[in-house]
Amino acid sequence: MGFKPTPHPVYPLQPDRETLLRLAEHGNCSAEEAWKRFHATREKLIAEEREFPLKRGWESPVWKVCDALFGFPWAKDAEKIRAALGFGKTIRMMLILGGNRSGKSEYAAKRTMLMLTHKLNARAWVFHTSQQMSVEYQQPLIHKYFPPEFRNTKAVMTATTYVAYKFKTGFSENSFTLPNRSWCSFRNYGQDIATIEGGEVDWIWNDENAPPEWVATQTLRLATREGCGVVTFTPVQGYTGIVKEFMDGAKPVREKRAWLCPVDGGEWALDEAMKCDTLEEILAETAEREGQIASRRKWETVPRIMRCANERKAVVFFHPSDNPFGNPREVADIVKGQPRWFVKERFYGLGNKLITTKFARFDEKVHVIDPAQVPAAGTNYQIVDPCSGRNWFMLYLRCCPEGVYCWQEWPGDYEIPMIGNPGPWAEPSGKAGQFDGRKGSAQKSFGFGLAAYKREIARLEGWLDEKGSELWNSAPPGGMSETAWIRSWDENGPARHRIFERYIDSRFANVKTFAGDETTTLLEELNDWGLTFLPTAAGERRDSINEGCEMINDALYFNSAAPLSYLNRPRLYISRACANLIFAMETWTGEDGKNGATKDPVDTLRYAFLKKLDWIDEAAQKCRGGGHY
Repeated sequence: MGFKPTPHPVYPLQPDRETLLRLAEHGNCSAEEAWKRFHATREKLIAEEREFPLKRGWESPVWKVCDALFGFPWAKDAEKIRAALGFGKTIRMMLILGGNRSGKSEYAAKRTMLMLTHKLNARAWVFHTSQQMSVEYQQPLIHKYFPPEFRNTKAVMTATTYVAYKFKTGFSENSFTLPNRSWCSFRNYGQDIATIEGGEVDWIWNDENAPPEWVATQTLRLATREGCGVVTFTPVQGYTGIVKEFMDGAKPVREKRAWLCPVDGGEWALDEAMKCDTLEEILAETAEREGQIASRRKWETVPRIMRCANERKAVVFFHPSDNPFGNPREVADIVKGQPRWFVKERFYGLGNKLITTKFARFDEKVHVIDPAQVPAAGTNYQIVDPCSGRNWFMLYLRCCPEGVYCWQEWPGDYEIPMIGNPGPWAEPSGKAGQFDGRKGSAQKSFGFGLAAYKREIARLEGWLDEKGSELWNSAPPGGMSETAWIRSWDENGPARHRIFERYIDSRFANVKTFAGDETTTLLEELNDWGLTFLPTAAGERRDSINEGCEMINDALYFNSAAPLSYLNRPRLYISRACANLIFAMETWTGEDGKNGATKDPVDTLRYAFLKKLDWIDEAAQKCRGGGHY
């Protein structure tokens, strides 16, 4: 069997004739022997890259630019590169905005390990949106760059070293230490920000949409050790807070011709877009790549490197062509035919500044439907976000094989018995620094207790007695008090809208309160009233905002450049009856934090997606017990 070279996206499979003759002359050997030596060297490089990824292997030239801006001790010609780009000092914090599969996380993971192995007693913090996301995405990347003696064993435990890793659960205790007494800790934005106060670290890696206040606090933690940090992010949510933090007032010092964004109506220059820029091309003061195609065509330019208003910050853009291992042609296939902003976002890492809400893909013309268009059959869920001091917000969803339909909200733009029309949950705000609207009259407490809420739930769902009459509008049987009468109503009895499962915010619902001499929780009280609620997972409101928003945006997605069809349509629809949810989808940015006026409607929808609620066929619904039908 003949020799088969190992495939590699960078190292050529065969030497060209000129290279082969040069190798033969240099090695004072025949062309055949030169060919054998070429492949022996090539195979050795590939094997070393796999076995020693931290010290061997190909790196993109844009990585060298980042190293120079940070002033890493291993960076070559760092001062020269910084001077060419107009940076008088090394930077402390960098935002890497990357297209899909551009290698931004690989860079951050490898630099984390280089810092920890290069410096004695180094300290590193690695952040993600949640613990689970850290285990699934960050920690395997860090482990990939471990030395073989640590990577190929289950655990190493000595007086100075503690490395215990499992693919499923990540690093033991979310940390590890190395023989040189360096230490790495994995954290997430759902934790209390107070946990990072007072720490001193050399390196911080933030993955995904890091909260700006966290990055600001982290920068202070880097000061003592003269450390540095990076945020890696594909701006799928547009011009978010962290993007705004870096890019407002930033100036591009280098730009690049966007070969996938022609402005002359012509075709893409795909082959040009697939080429990885050399260091000289990145540092060149022009975005032009010389050649015949550049001279006769017109293209947009996109920023490559930006100097921020704060001289110790920078923005660097990674493109899929910077990472030949990530199959950039496949990324180009994914964005082909999409709107220009989508191409810029997913290939060139450029967030759309005009889009500031969390749900950039929400289009009222597509995602909002008339109530009559909501399918009559499906699996119904109720999601409740309770709060003391203001009204609860309740959302009803119907999951069908073709998607999720939000068909009812409370309070809404309709009459509520004894209350009237409560008005909007939130309204537009012209107040500076108030991004998520202002609180509307519907948030003002109606003074409802659990009996009133159960009555309203019965009204919304159309609970019926044995005569088919509305329970909420009925009088108690003779001799029974109204309270006892409401308690006796069966949530699984006859109703126009049968609810498969009910969910309620776990943090609020599990808070213990005193009832006489005993403690109780809202969940327990609701159960006493005959309402069976399941809690959302602990901490969801705190550490899964970004995850939930990403899931909602995925459900909103459709190709706006193509006609809507069975194959090209969103999976999330909102009834026009849900006016408050619609306003929240158009308004909410998350910038106002937990006090955001439009946060509650978003939270209910977010909980639904985080719980992965789905359509259940009728037979399965009927056979399930525990408060369901």
